[in-house]
Amino acid sequence: MSALPPSLYRVPFLVFNLIAGHVATCPPNKEPGLAERKRYQNNNKRLEFLTIIQWWFLPFIWVVLYTFHLSEIYVTLASVFPAIRSHALLSVLLPTTRLIGPMSSRLHVSPTLLLGSFMCFFGCTLRYICYNTLGRQFTFELSLKKDHKLITHGPYSIVRHPSYIGSVIYFSGILIADFGAGSWFSVAGMWSTTFGRVLGTVWVCTVTFLLTSLVSRVPKEDKVLREEFGMQWVEWANKTPYRLIPGVY
Repeated sequence: MSALPPSLYRVPFLVFNLIAGHVATCPPNKEPGLAERKRYQNNNKRLEFLTIIQWWFLPFIWVVLYTFHLSEIYVTLASVFPAIRSHALLSVLLPTTRLIGPMSSRLHVSPTLLLGSFMCFFGCTLRYICYNTLGRQFTFELSLKKDHKLITHGPYSIVRHPSYIGSVIYFSGILIADFGAGSWFSVAGMWSTTFGRVLGTVWVCTVTFLLTSLVSRVPKEDKVLREEFGMQWVEWANKTPYRLIPGVY
């Protein structure tokens, strides 16, 4: 039996990273009510920016995430199976359609794909643990629930905002996997095409904006929780002094 082409070994990693991205960005609970958002807003004086734009920004992330990864999965499969090749589609997804044949051996599982996929797994898993630890209180929009409780166990006993570092790890990993050696973008030279420049730039800018916005939430969230829980929060902060990275920040 002949060995599979190197490109096909990438497919499970690509599918997993896409699923992990959906888990990491899919709200575990329905959005909070207006009263719950206002309760946070009253403590913080004004509504947080990412909360304001989330109704359209989150679907936008999904569109870019799925467009990027389904495109790479299609190119990878088309490099091996001529029956699914569409000249019109490949003329957009590659600088030249003549590349599709050689892609079956040039696309491969590289150290950057392994590293990026591990980071995706770790970041997604951490996010999922945080979902379960906070339960109904975990919402993407900043809010204070009725009977809101300060959660200080599980990952919240290590750093005060573990779900945010989970996002940083996942999205850093996905960029490493997407643009590293052996990837569609790297092997095909997609930065030289109009579609590649647009998609790649939008993806990098989206991730950068998201992570910057999440990290900027940290002091605001701390301020609201301190005002809400007083000495309980102070005691927790003394026991858990780092916000995102143990020993660093």
